[in-house]
Amino acid sequence: MQASDRGTIESRKLLNSSLSLLAENQEKVVIMNMQEVDRTVLKSVIKELLIEDLSIFKDIIRELLIENQVIVDKEQENRRNKLEKMISDDFDKYEDVFQALAK
Repeated sequence: MQASDRGTIESRKLLNSSLSLLAENQEKVVIMNMQEVDRTVLKSVIKELLIEDLSIFKDIIRELLIENQVIVDKEQENRRNKLEKMISDDFDKYEDVFQALAK
């Protein structure tokens, strides 16, 4: 094989490699543009929904706060209130016993 043939083969390999990288980068750009368009469309849809019914916004915030355990849902709140009431009732019922134990 002559030196010029080797150079041509190496050039073709380099060209193929460069074309492959270019194609991958173009694919990533297309995906990123699609994601940006999807995001823009999603924002637009969400805005329209909120304009139509603002209570949706309140519900979404409440769900997010519950998921992140910033607040508790109604069922958990009711359970906690029942438990607090039971404890309070027991303390009221056995107040004398607790005071005697505390002495």
